[in-house]
Amino acid sequence: TTSKFYGIDLNALSHKTPVSRKLSSLAPIAISQLTEALRTLGSLYIEDASVSSALRSLKVSLALHRMNQDRSCPDEADTLFRIGQILFHTGQNPAAMLYHRQSLHLCHKQPTETYYEDLGMIMCNIGQIHHSQGELDESISIYEEVLRMSRLVFGNKDGCIVDLLCIIGGLYLEKGDDNQAHSHFVEATTILTQAQQSSSVITDDDTQNATPGSQMPPLRSSAPHVLVIVPNPTRGFGIG
Repeated sequence: TTSKFYGIDLNALSHKTPVSRKLSSLAPIAISQLTEALRTLGSLYIEDASVSSALRSLKVSLALHRMNQDRSCPDEADTLFRIGQILFHTGQNPAAMLYHRQSLHLCHKQPTETYYEDLGMIMCNIGQIHHSQGELDESISIYEEVLRMSRLVFGNKDGCIVDLLCIIGGLYLEKGDDNQAHSHFVEATTILTQAQQSSSVITDDDTQNATPGSQMPPLRSSAPHVLVIVPNPTRGFGIG
């Protein structure tokens, strides 16, 4: 059953009923496993579109994480981010913003190997929340900051740059600033055109160097590091 793990009533825990005595009887590794199991369960509920169950599992996982001093617990920033996503998609913008801000704070405080990718995802979600509330200037500012960071870390030809330019261009278009919108769209188009031309040159060179019967080498990617922002980064901005 999903209502109990290790004999702990999750309903009681989610309503902040004192369970410290029960938790103290568990080994730290057991609490860590429980925390991870609940976080995974929350992710499965998200995939199954069971929003309330996902939110409940993730919040209990977060509560356990904060009650446990073991550093091997799952990343708290990630759990905060997932909760924030659910709240945003259910229209609870103030709460969603709060969780994303907490996630952003921890991301800075405890950087991981995917620090810049995580940072970009959190900031883009914050930008989406601002946009949904009609705060275009705040949304543009957030996305421009992500764009600057992405150029610095991944390079100007990375795949995420085009996505961000299109998002920002769409926001400027919605704001009524046609000049800024045009500028961002033109740059995105230029990067795509250059990438296509580069791919064409690589293909021609590989064809000329191939010997009869040899296998064609795979097309080399011009964007080895792609910052994944959202499944469809242009959705909701009048572009996609």
